[in-house]
Amino acid sequence: MSRLRQLHRRGKCGVTLIELLVAMAVLVIVMLAITAAMGTMQNLWVRVRGKADAFRNTRIALDTMVQRVNQATLNSRWEPNTDPATQAQEPRLRASDLHFVCGPAATLLSDGSRYMGHALFFQGPYGEPASSRQQQTQLDYDQLGHTLCGWGYFVEFGSDASERPSFLNSVQDRFPPRRRFRLWEFRQPAQELSLFEMDQQTPPKPKIEQSASREQIYEWFTQPLRDFDPQRRHASVVAENILALIVTPFEPARVENGTPYRQAPDGHFDSRRYQWEPGTEASKLSRSRLPPALRLVVIALSEDSWMRMTEGEIESNATQLRTAISTRFSRPENLEQDLDALTATLNQMKMGYRIITLNLKMPEQ
Repeated sequence: MSRLRQLHRRGKCGVTLIELLVAMAVLVIVMLAITAAMGTMQNLWVRVRGKADAFRNTRIALDTMVQRVNQATLNSRWEPNTDPATQAQEPRLRASDLHFVCGPAATLLSDGSRYMGHALFFQGPYGEPASSRQQQTQLDYDQLGHTLCGWGYFVEFGSDASERPSFLNSVQDRFPPRRRFRLWEFRQPAQELSLFEMDQQTPPKPKIEQSASREQIYEWFTQPLRDFDPQRRHASVVAENILALIVTPFEPARVENGTPYRQAPDGHFDSRRYQWEPGTEASKLSRSRLPPALRLVVIALSEDSWMRMTEGEIESNATQLRTAISTRFSRPENLEQDLDALTATLNQMKMGYRIITLNLKMPEQ
């Protein structure tokens, strides 16, 4: 009977201290695992959202650029051919007072150390007013919403000092200027568009028509961009961390070797090429014309990659990237190989990036 009582008492006893400690240890391990998993998921979500936000700004900038480029115009016309050597074959030639040009930025802007990839410059009915009221005289250009203006896009490496609010200049030790690759938009007001400057002949003719060198023809956009005063340079940042812009003109309706015919075999399309390179096939194809279509490639970098670097590392990596860009993207047929080589360099440098490609059909002229 006493044996039965002992068994009965033992069945009513609670858990032992050792069992309690084991249970608490298991619970702590489970809670730590859950906390670590939640922390990992939160960090991943923050990184993914940060990248999405950064590249969303790139996409918005690209959409804006596409909208502007799609409004480019030349207003070309037919004029009698006055050259006796070619008059019989071509009695009339296309002519335009405007200009469209795209190609390697080092060629267009004559500075391979600052400008990356390609650039393009053109005119369109954008109604850009003067940069300040002091520059406006008798006419109020704000009311002319479709005035013809000069426009362009290029990528430049440099400081954001000119784009920063002025109050940050007093706290540069805490918030120093950032050196980054940026996509810039060039906006030249109608009253400063030098394409229509006339010479002293009778009747007067546009000066640009008399130019026979690239340097003279390109002065309408190179001269303002040499000035680092934002008010006179007429350029502003539209997207940060854009490593390069690559522009490839092509003709979708004409296919050679299974690929669309490239309008610029050397990567350079210029509606005034006939002035500095007369008689070539490329100058005949582009004379006073817009390219039928453009392939735009934008290489965007992640800001997180730069935030982890010191100032010295930023300069060193920027130099390496400038070298990687300057030695490539000069021949349209090598675009894919050049992109593969560049992405290999970016992966080796552990840089976050995204490549956005789109085809844009240009308006018929």
